[in-house]
Amino acid sequence: MTSRTCSPAAGVTEFLVLLARPPRTSRVAVITPEYTETMRFFSYADFHARTDDVRDTPGLRLKRLWAAMRTHDHVVLSNPSNPLGHYLPRAQLI
Repeated sequence: MTSRTCSPAAGVTEFLVLLARPPRTSRVAVITPEYTETMRFFSYADFHARTDDVRDTPGLRLKRLWAAMRTHDHVVLSNPSNPLGHYLPRAQLI
C-alpha cells in the first residue's frame, strides 16, 4: 500500500482540504457565494455573504473581502468566484 500526498497540483479539492487545516484558534472567513463542498471544508469559518437583495457584483465581493480582512486572521476567496465567475483584478486584491 502506498501513501498519497496531497498537493495543489492534484486538484482544487485537495488544495482546499489542505488550506482548511489552519489552527482552529485562528479566525477564518470565507467570502460567499461558494460551492457547498468548499463551505463544508470550512464549516468552522465565518461566512461573509451578501446581505441585501441586490445582485452580487465584484465590487460587493471586494467590500466583503475588506471587511473580513479587518477582523479575521485568514480569508478564503475564490477568484474568479465559484459559482458566479466574478473576477477581481490583481491590483484591487493587493
